[in-house]
Amino acid sequence: MTRKIPGSALSIISKHSNIVVNRKIRPPTKTEILDGVRNTDAILCTLIDKIDADIIDAAGPSLRVISSYSTGVDHIDIEYAGDKCDYYW
Repeated sequence: MTRKIPGSALSIISKHSNIVVNRKIRPPTKTEILDGVRNTDAILCTLIDKIDADIIDAAGPSLRVISSYSTGVDHIDIEYAGDKCDYYW
C-alpha cells in the first residue's frame, strides 16, 4: 500500500495477506514505491501515485492486481498493466 487508508480496511486486508504500508505523512517517492513493491502480488495505490511500467516491472512476475483507492486510472499505465496483471482497477 502506498498510503495508509482510513477505516477498518487495513485490518481486514491484513487478516488475509502480508502487507507493507507506507506510513509516512507525505506521499512516497518513486524510489520508495519501487523499493516497496518488489516481489509483491498486489499494489494498492492512491490517485497521486504514478504506477508506470518501471513500478509494474519492479513488482515482478507475481504481480496480479493493481488497485487504486480513488476514482479514475489516469495515474496507472493500464495498457502495460493489462499485459502484466490479471486485474487492475
